[in-house]
Amino acid sequence: MTQSRGDSRYCRCWPGLSMWNRSAPVASRACHFVSGGTGGLGLLTARWLAQRGSCALSLASRGGVVVRETAGEWERVQATGAATL
Repeated sequence: MTQSRGDSRYCRCWPGLSMWNRSAPVASRACHFVSGGTGGLGLLTARWLAQRGSCALSLASRGGVVVRETAGEWERVQATGAATL
């Protein structure tokens, strides 16, 4: 969360919370929804969730198609064994 005041920018930080926390828990019995899921960042997020135990992923995008450039990442997501919708 950020806030601008004049020329200064303030950021609220929570101790111990990191976006890149590799040991962050993932609810294994939940279906995770990833918006933009067939693009590069969406597929990386889907793979991250699947590798940490997510059993089901719902990937949504405007195009609805995995493009050639991300086909390899799509195969890595499927190789995790997570159900993909």
